[in-house]
Amino acid sequence: MDVLLRDAGAQCWRRFSGLVRTITARTLDDVVPALAEADAAAASGHWVAGFVSYDAAPACDRALVARSGSAEPLVHFGVFRRADTATPPAGTASDAATWTPTLDRSSYDAAIARIKAHIADGDTYQTNFTFPLTMPAPRDAAALFASLVRAQPAPYAAFVDTGDIAVCSVSPELFFTLDAGVITSRPMKGTAPRGRFAEEDAAHASQLAQSEKNRAENVMIVDMIRNDIGRIADLGTVTAASLFDVERY
Repeated sequence: MDVLLRDAGAQCWRRFSGLVRTITARTLDDVVPALAEADAAAASGHWVAGFVSYDAAPACDRALVARSGSAEPLVHFGVFRRADTATPPAGTASDAATWTPTLDRSSYDAAIARIKAHIADGDTYQTNFTFPLTMPAPRDAAALFASLVRAQPAPYAAFVDTGDIAVCSVSPELFFTLDAGVITSRPMKGTAPRGRFAEEDAAHASQLAQSEKNRAENVMIVDMIRNDIGRIADLGTVTAASLFDVERY
C-alpha cells in the first residue's frame, strides 16, 4: 500500500512506510468497528492513513442513503510505523484527459427538473446532484497524481494506492481536523477562475465575494456543517469564526 499526502499543518509532504497491517470494511456493519480499530492503532503510536468512502455514511446514520453494492471497500486504512517527510511528487502537467460523462444530456435535464419540482414542493432545500465521469485508465496512477499536483497545487492533496484501486485527490478543502477535543471544518462553496493578471484576479475575487448566489451557497454549507457538528459537540460550543472568506489557489 502506497500513501503520499500533503500535511497542511506541517506544510510538508509525507510518505508512509513500514506497513504493519491494513484495516478494511466492505459492509456497513463493519464500518464503525474498522474506524474504532484505526483509532486504536493511532492511539498506540502508529500512523494510520487511507480513506473512508462516501458510501459508508449510512453506517454512522441509518437515515442516510448511499449507493450499495460497490466493488470498492467502504473503509481502507494502512497502519504504518513511519511517516517520513517526502519530496513533492515530480511530474509534468499532462494534456487534459478526455472525460466521458455517464449521463446523457436528456437524462441530466430530466433529473434537474425533478430536483426543481422537489424544491418547489418543499421536499428538500438542498440537493447535491452529481454523476460519474470516466476516462481511460492511466498506465501509471502515481504519474497522473504528480501531473494533477503540478497543474493544481492543493493543501490537502493525497495519493492512496491499495494495489487494487488508486485515489488521486487534489482537494483544496478541509473536511475536518480533530485536535485536543476541538473539531474544525472549513467547507467551501463558490468558485471563480483565477485572473490572468493582478487586476483581473482582484476583480474576480471581488465579484465572487459579492455574488448573491455564491454567498447563499456559502451560508448554506456553513449552516449544514454547523448543524452536523452540533450533533456531537457540547451544547453552545459550535461557532462560525468567519464567513465569505476568499481563498486563492
